Amino acid sequence: MSKRWWILKEGLWTQVLRRSQFTNSQLPKSSAVLAQQLRSRNFPHWTAWYVPYCLVKNDLWGQSHFNFQVDGRNYHVLRTGAFPFIKFHCSLRPIQDLTAEDYFYRTLKVLNLGIPTLAYGLAGLIYARHEEVVELSCGRLIMPQRQLIRTLVQTTRRHLSTSWTLYYDDKNVERGLIKDHQTEMSTKDFFAQVENKNKENFKNALDLYKMGSTKRRGSMEFIKAALTQMKAYGVHRDLETYRALLDVMPKGKYIARNKIQAEYSHYPKQQDCGLDVLIQMGRNQVQPDYEFCHLILNIFGQKSKPYRLACRMMFWMPKLKNLSPYPLPFDLPKDSLELAKLAIKQITTPDIHTEVKVYQAEGLEESIDKTWIVSGQSPLQRDMIKKLPKTKALYVEGAFRVWLRDVQVNYFILRGDAIPRPPAPQGDIDDVSQLKNWYYGEHSPSDLVRIPNVHEQDDATLLGCCATGSSSKDSLLSWIRFLQQENPDLEDIPILFTLSSPLGPVIPIDSDQKGVRKS
Repeated sequence: MSKRWWILKEGLWTQVLRRSQFTNSQLPKSSAVLAQQLRSRNFPHWTAWYVPYCLVKNDLWGQSHFNFQVDGRNYHVLRTGAFPFIKFHCSLRPIQDLTAEDYFYRTLKVLNLGIPTLAYGLAGLIYARHEEVVELSCGRLIMPQRQLIRTLVQTTRRHLSTSWTLYYDDKNVERGLIKDHQTEMSTKDFFAQVENKNKENFKNALDLYKMGSTKRRGSMEFIKAALTQMKAYGVHRDLETYRALLDVMPKGKYIARNKIQAEYSHYPKQQDCGLDVLIQMGRNQVQPDYEFCHLILNIFGQKSKPYRLACRMMFWMPKLKNLSPYPLPFDLPKDSLELAKLAIKQITTPDIHTEVKVYQAEGLEESIDKTWIVSGQSPLQRDMIKKLPKTKALYVEGAFRVWLRDVQVNYFILRGDAIPRPPAPQGDIDDVSQLKNWYYGEHSPSDLVRIPNVHEQDDATLLGCCATGSSSKDSLLSWIRFLQQENPDLEDIPILFTLSSPLGPVIPIDSDQKGVRKS
């Protein structure tokens, strides 16, 4: 109460009598406070807060709706004087011409004589409760994190989010304006100072937060910080940990009490936080169970977005889990050789007869780069090599990229020129006068067309692919020599290596050449 009275008193002295206990050089500009608050909140899509008149320089006076750029991001800012505060409402949007809207809001406030904005500011002064610390270059900021304003609008309870900002320096701390903020822990301290990152220490951080905050203040910020650290702790695929993390939020507070609250997304920020947890679970293929859904029901209620998403995940995830025709293990191996085997297998999956082999370049006397080579080639591709003309060159191209979840593997291909597609049938395909009876062997020559196989693409004919331990030209030369042992016809066909992907300068490779000659 003493802090609110101080803000009201200083606001009167500052705005009415134009006097203040602070000099103009001690106060930060309201634009600097606005920019720093957006940075400290990691550039949210939407946010709003109060700033006391008496603690900032009002350098944005007279602007009601304007573009405000911070670190390359543009915000549409709705600003109004709500005595004893300045109210900021920020939305992340592209730059637009807001001149007409700015004049409209100014005119509207003049016609209303500022009475609604005065009531808005006094309501924030009465109902704002909690604060957070934000650093400035010239001092620090105290910001509330979750505030609740309860007003009656047409006999319906509406919950709004608001906050205020207090600037202070060391003298203010000595005068007793700020109390006990030195003991507050930021959410990063729960995870950043842990050396041994495992599941047990992650749960210890959750228990430490629950014991230190009985009212669960700042639970959304804590959950968002925990979500970013889950992979480092190795718990991003553990359902029990997600359940314990969501249990941080208070129960029953965010449940809609009537249909109007449910329709207008009661406590939208808190619901978005719950959705972030479920979305990360979906990305990591963690399926919620009945206990998890019951927990969401106790936090947000049955008509909430998180509960509906959890129900859809329980229904669809078991059905879609094994639907992919090209399954890939979720926990990928750490060894680069095993990753290369997996990548070549994924690339050559359309031909089920493809053989994936591992060669060691040490087995070739003329090899320079002693590394492993994973090669993929099918019997059909070997037959295609036998039928190739000896006068046309083949090409080794790469490196291309294939992604195995979040791991990248480079691979190379051996290709030939594309085989022309057969011409389209002549005549009218709807003409029934020239029908042939295939049962008696009657057919026209144009009906017999060889269907291209899976390796004959529109732009090239694929004859093999590989991944090497070093992705060097010497390792690719060793790969070609291994292929020549299995495909003797390759020794009579010129092979050109491209130095860039997909096309670039080429280097001729002779069958008896020991290395790669640079152009």
